[in-house]
Amino acid sequence: MGGFGEGLPMSWGQVFAGQGVALGAAEPARPQTCGLRGSLGRRTCIGGAANASDLPPASTDGPLLLSTSASAATAAAIAAVGALVVLITNRRRRQQMRRRHFGLAFRGSDDLRGRVARCCFNDGLDVEHTPAVVDNDAEASVSSLSRPQLGDGFRDLKVLSPSDLSVFMESPFVAWMNRLERECPDDPRCLEVGEDPVGWVFALRGEGVEERLLAWFYREHPDWTIVSLDVELTKLRNKARQLRDAQGGGSSSSSSGRKKINPKSGRDLVDNSWRMEAMELTLDAIERANVVFQAPVYDPSLGLFGICDFIVRRPGKDGRDEVIVWDTKLALNPKVTHICQLTAYAEALNRRFQARAEGRAKLAVTTLGLVLGEQAAERGYAVEFRPQEARSSFLALWARLRAFHSAWDPAGEPPDPAQFPKAAHAQWISYAMKIMEDADDLRSVAGMRKTCRDRMVAQGVHTMSEFVGLPKSKLAALAEEINSKEEVLEKLHFQAGLQAKTKATGKICTRVVPGARWAMRALPKDNPGDVFFDLEGMPLPPPRFGQEYLLGAMTRDKVYKDWWSFSLEQERDAFCSFTEWLAERRKQYPGMHVYHYAPYERSAIFRETLKYPDEAWAQQLERFVEEGVLVDLFKILKNSLGVGLSGYGLKKMELLFRGARDTAVSGAQDSLRVYQAWLDDPKGFDCQSDERLESIRIYNEDDCLSTMLLLKWMRKRLKGATPSKEQSEREELLTQLAQAEYLEHERKDKKKLTPEEKMVKALKKLQNMVAKL
Repeated sequence: MGGFGEGLPMSWGQVFAGQGVALGAAEPARPQTCGLRGSLGRRTCIGGAANASDLPPASTDGPLLLSTSASAATAAAIAAVGALVVLITNRRRRQQMRRRHFGLAFRGSDDLRGRVARCCFNDGLDVEHTPAVVDNDAEASVSSLSRPQLGDGFRDLKVLSPSDLSVFMESPFVAWMNRLERECPDDPRCLEVGEDPVGWVFALRGEGVEERLLAWFYREHPDWTIVSLDVELTKLRNKARQLRDAQGGGSSSSSSGRKKINPKSGRDLVDNSWRMEAMELTLDAIERANVVFQAPVYDPSLGLFGICDFIVRRPGKDGRDEVIVWDTKLALNPKVTHICQLTAYAEALNRRFQARAEGRAKLAVTTLGLVLGEQAAERGYAVEFRPQEARSSFLALWARLRAFHSAWDPAGEPPDPAQFPKAAHAQWISYAMKIMEDADDLRSVAGMRKTCRDRMVAQGVHTMSEFVGLPKSKLAALAEEINSKEEVLEKLHFQAGLQAKTKATGKICTRVVPGARWAMRALPKDNPGDVFFDLEGMPLPPPRFGQEYLLGAMTRDKVYKDWWSFSLEQERDAFCSFTEWLAERRKQYPGMHVYHYAPYERSAIFRETLKYPDEAWAQQLERFVEEGVLVDLFKILKNSLGVGLSGYGLKKMELLFRGARDTAVSGAQDSLRVYQAWLDDPKGFDCQSDERLESIRIYNEDDCLSTMLLLKWMRKRLKGATPSKEQSEREELLTQLAQAEYLEHERKDKKKLTPEEKMVKALKKLQNMVAKL
């Protein structure tokens, strides 16, 4: 497993030894056309190796040539395969080094305060920055550390990257904190940085998408010239670092001992020099190669430096060569940040093409493309658009980014995190929540949306205390003013009151919500055959891998069963075996139910049944859902009991009925990180042969146990709210209609947009975003 999935499991040597034979063998003729059509949102596959003959001959000088034109297809294939092995081996070594660095942040040791700075800036020569380890004594006196003052020698950033723009667009708060951690690692606020296992996993997986597309180029175009600038770029960085160290006389130190950079030193000249040289390497490579991989791009007028995944040169319709830039993403849907990244590369390249136009072939980036997901990379598919469609939006956002960093002051405060989505705060989410709670911000209320909060602030309600202090008689008028439903505002008001009481007393406040009797009707009676169910899944799994890799179930006598899967076939077999086990249990205990927490399990079951609609086990599993065998405790809890906490996740609810966990894997993100580590280096395919799988199994078993304990606690806490047996026929009919409506909503197929339609939607979203500025 690992690598490219099927055909690329354990050993790169074994894989490419076989791949070389395949590449050298005769292949069926392919169409000579590129298959390009339209100008917006096109799904494109670069086909027809005959186009390579129109390009200039390859040169043996300069950067590493991963493939050269050869008369014998077999010789070209063998050379390409060998070069690809070397390239990916080097990349894997660097990945392993980064994993070891990241391990400092993810081992979870309280006395180990080492962290890897989330470098979003490409202005320096160091790609990664590891602050010093802080011991317990230093941590105890962290409050005595002084914040740096503006003018202490921190230089204004001269160069930013497209990745910086992406972070800024999603959360200026994170952009501000990332720079603080890089520039001022001794600032006490930097100790608030937390973990971002999901971001870490996706970053590593994203590099795998690049490798899959690179392998596709070699497989489909063995006679193309492919240039990698990865090694050359590293050499330039190292050379510039040595020159910078030799000019160290221009630096000074602050009273705290931290090295500062003198803006008048020669470092900026060194930085510009190596970047300009890197850009020249890219431009030279474009002129003699079909594909340039890991191409550095720099434009001093924009102050922009980045690295393109792929630059492809091909003949255009007018007879002149055109340049396209492709960027690989693990995500399956285009985002506005993706579009801006690609547009940034195009803008920098086109400016340099114009500057070098005299005496050379006229080149221009005419097309940009996103390769979305690993399956698209394996097939060489990209969704494309024109740079002109996003250029003005990019330039406006880039100007705001430059102004943001020009005004950055480490002695000040970061932007208000309440102004941005919580999901965008990544490794700073804990600090963001702390800031909001200390400020008594409305966003700290569980269930409070940003739009609702902003409208309430506009009406003069700024804090949670002010909201709690509002009389209930004024809620209707406020709901009308902010264009919200009155019942929604009443629930938020109720929740805010519970959280305020919890904050005041120090004890978690719980209270039965109005209308809890209706929610309690969805809670069945206890049955000795009841099952408590939990899934472990991988978002965006590698091709041919199953998304749900572990199904766990526990019975009331605490007997735990697990079903593992490491492929699509095994995933199907796991769900089939689980369904058969449930069916047998239903025969023995006709009134049994399957309890789970949150909608993930139900959604996963629907996904699986849609894959195999004609199979008997899938139809049986679907009947279980329709008959109400699955019971989501999260929905019942939310509609029957208010809890004075900032969220209703299972780990937060555990504070009410059990202590903190002591398992090695303590959360869903932790489980994802450990599973990714196993994917990278599987030492076994069962819990007995690999302790990482065993740690995930223990965590899943603990989740099942927690679900069972939660149900027990809910019955005890809501005992007085349980509805009586005597219910009117009208109430029963309304309940049945509500259930039928819910099932119809769950089963209703949403319209699936094509990749082209998604691209058009993302471009419009970007234009609207800039228009609002």
